[in-house]
Amino acid sequence: MKVFSIMTNRVATVEMDDSLRIIHGIFCYAKFHHLLVVDNHKLVGVISDRDLLKANSPFLGTPAERPQDTARLSRKAHQIMTRDPVTVS
Repeated sequence: MKVFSIMTNRVATVEMDDSLRIIHGIFCYAKFHHLLVVDNHKLVGVISDRDLLKANSPFLGTPAERPQDTARLSRKAHQIMTRDPVTVS
């Protein structure tokens, strides 16, 4: 089996300094589970929806939300990404 036969053709990327607010929006509206992080068009990391879930407050978007919960959305992609992802050709 070849990789191209099972891979997703639609790819979404973010920059290292994109905020978690932007990443959250992409996951919510584009229905992706992973985002590639690029720096100068070079792959430097990957962020999964689970990475974002761990980085965000469980109170986000609930009546119990506090200012520090929304402040976490200001963090940057490079702060939660997995670096040096394994790739195949």
